[in-house]
Amino acid sequence: MSEAMARPAHLCFVSTTIYPVLVDTNVAVVGGAEVQQAMIARALRARGHRVSVLTRDHGVPDQVTAEGIEVHHTPPTAGRGIKGLRRIHPRLTDVVNGLRRIDPDLVYFRCASGMLAACAWYARWAQKRLVYAAAHDYDFLPGRIFGLERRELLLYRAGLRWCDFVVVQNREQQALLRRRFGREGLIVPNCYAESNVVAGDPAGPVLWVGTVKPLKRPELFLALAARFPQRRFVLVGGPAGDGDGAAAYYRRIEMQARQLANVEFVGFVPFTRVGRHYDGAAVLVNTSEAEGFPNTFLQAWIRSVPTLSFVAPTTSGEPTGTIACRDVEHMAGLLGALLGNDARWGEASARASAHFQRTHSVEAVDSLYDTLLAAPKPSGRFGMVTTP
Repeated sequence: MSEAMARPAHLCFVSTTIYPVLVDTNVAVVGGAEVQQAMIARALRARGHRVSVLTRDHGVPDQVTAEGIEVHHTPPTAGRGIKGLRRIHPRLTDVVNGLRRIDPDLVYFRCASGMLAACAWYARWAQKRLVYAAAHDYDFLPGRIFGLERRELLLYRAGLRWCDFVVVQNREQQALLRRRFGREGLIVPNCYAESNVVAGDPAGPVLWVGTVKPLKRPELFLALAARFPQRRFVLVGGPAGDGDGAAAYYRRIEMQARQLANVEFVGFVPFTRVGRHYDGAAVLVNTSEAEGFPNTFLQAWIRSVPTLSFVAPTTSGEPTGTIACRDVEHMAGLLGALLGNDARWGEASARASAHFQRTHSVEAVDSLYDTLLAAPKPSGRFGMVTTP
């Protein structure tokens, strides 16, 4: 155990939607932020820390997972509060009361949300430390954030101002945080672990995995598949929620996919079972217009599967497993070069694997959290963290 780990801490991850990742249910929306929090929680628990999770009501009692993570639920919200004020009570007050009951040393919150204000309120009242972890480059951009109403955005930014520490995923987020808020973020790369993986294969399918929504642009993956009719393409992902717009978009992509003979449209797969679709894949394609740091990259790289993407976030200046693309034409050319040359594919595969082991394995990342946990609570109006 390192010197920074000499005193185990009690951490609480506040995430209303983490339960399906921890307890493998068939909820059709599994986000990258939840996957990362579950991964970090398990790693810290394995290193001797006490780890709790505060999540929304799922109709089950509080419990302890097989990994020793304590799962606490906020009360059911149906019929409570006053219309127009429910954003504050019971939504935020339940979080504050839950944290008072759990009494952690450090609160961890990830992803832009007004719920960060509740975590900040508790941390200041209880004189505990609060970490905000960015989930997307959009978290620090000026103006509106996609998916956040104005009131929610105001709550989020108020909470961000009172965080003790800010963790970022990549260098771009670090620069945005410095420029927009005058703060230094600690770069902690996303991490991943999975057993019994099957290495990539240049003869395998071309894969797309993600939530089927406009921001992810799966239609570009289908356009790519149409250019390679002799090659198998696989699209994995569920709709972005239950709304009519999300369902209509999902159905439209499914219909387009099923019109292509070389495309397999899989649909939603629970996170704990999605790995088999990466096994033996040739290439992972990412068509998003913006990302934080996709977990899909890590699930590919751990199998030595290279990625083609329009976004290529980095945590350092070193080469990663991502081959950056300018547009669909450029992506098609690069994909053709990879699929048509085993030696070139092998070089890209080896680069992806080496970068994963050096930067994104749990072993490479969890020592950074030890540094964070050992840091004293900053004094003054704002917390500051510098990269060690």
